Amino acid sequence: MDVIRSMRFPRVESGMYRARSSVMPEVPKTLDEFGALLQDPRYRDRFGTTKNGKPYCAATWSGPTAREGSGIVFISDNLRHMLSSAQYFHLDGHFKTTPAVGDCYQLVTIMPVAYDHVSLP
Repeated sequence: MDVIRSMRFPRVESGMYRARSSVMPEVPKTLDEFGALLQDPRYRDRFGTTKNGKPYCAATWSGPTAREGSGIVFISDNLRHMLSSAQYFHLDGHFKTTPAVGDCYQLVTIMPVAYDHVSLP
């Protein structure tokens, strides 16, 4: 019990950060960095695949100027099939709820209507 009382956060903080940095990438600051992280072979299996091991990051792009912007497309194989066969779609754009990345201003969700239901990504 005395060991637990002596282990306060300030005492173990630096060791925790060292351990994290040895196995985790640095937090990306831009969409381009985030896309590169998802494509990086060191982290692709950990962050860029679905539970069944299939990749879900389909594309990243960056325009030649900041005005054209950058983007990342996340899609699973199941949803890809539904997008190619669906006749109706629901689109939802968010400006307030976006990833905490410096150059991300909008999140757009595309949901196909398949089998008379909206399929959530």
